[in-house]
Amino acid sequence: MTSRTAFVLLLGLAGCASQQSAEPEPPPPAKTKAANVAAPATTTSESCDVSVVRLLSIPHEPPSVSDVRAVCGEPVPVLIAVADDAGRPGFERLRALSLLGRFETSAARGALLRASKSGDLASIRRTAVEALSHHPASTARNDALRAALKDPDPHVRLAATRALAADESQETRAALTEAGRVETEPFVKKELDSATR
Repeated sequence: MTSRTAFVLLLGLAGCASQQSAEPEPPPPAKTKAANVAAPATTTSESCDVSVVRLLSIPHEPPSVSDVRAVCGEPVPVLIAVADDAGRPGFERLRALSLLGRFETSAARGALLRASKSGDLASIRRTAVEALSHHPASTARNDALRAALKDPDPHVRLAATRALAADESQETRAALTEAGRVETEPFVKKELDSATR
């Protein structure tokens, strides 16, 4: 059993125990072995928030969707709050955005659309674009991805190219062709050329 699995199980058990009692009692301030952090808070909402954030903050072990769902039945609002919080560590925000790509809800898609257009760090925009590629095609999604073809950062443009490569619509084909015509970064240009063949 990996340390992350043990941590997730411990958080899930602590959350279940606090939800089952009629009158929640605060857990002892015991530390978990996996991450050396205190057990989650006792209220359902607070427990969910704290547990998801703790999973996002484990170094070198990004959580999976099943990890997040094991500690929080509806993690999307928590993931959105973390992704939108510019004061949080960047790696937590990137992990939250990546996970939002696996939840096909309008709230998750809205958060990804905002992040893909933000004046934030290029890594935030790139991760949002990559996560949007997991969502079903829609006008808003495709418009955001086409706009990302003009992003100042080449890695964001590369992610947008890859996300749009399978889209056969005339509008997307035209956007990819135009992006290929003006692209100056060789690695992005190569991907654009491949996408428009």
